[in-house]
Amino acid sequence: MEVDEANIVRIVKYFKPKAFVFTNLFRDQLDRYSELYATWDRMLAGVRMAPEATIIANADDPIFNTVELPNPRVWYGFNDQPSSDLEAPANTDGVVCPKCHHIIHYGFITYGA
Repeated sequence: MEVDEANIVRIVKYFKPKAFVFTNLFRDQLDRYSELYATWDRMLAGVRMAPEATIIANADDPIFNTVELPNPRVWYGFNDQPSSDLEAPANTDGVVCPKCHHIIHYGFITYGA
């Protein structure tokens, strides 16, 4: 079942999920939920209600590794191009690590258009 980020809590009250799949959190949610981390906090509130559910998360989005949770985790990502040392452009998400606050260096960067 696909649900909107802000509705995880409402759904978990009635259904016992086996897994959560997190693809990305971009600032496109700002028009609906205010700040990016407010959206992440709403998601975490729902996840914490189902600690046995596996989190399947995009390892290329650093926000998904900022909080310790008891849930089992499976990571996925892209690794199909030669690696180099890149920094994200200043006007994109993912410039600074949300956990340690250092500039993130990527092997490669791709955004869907």
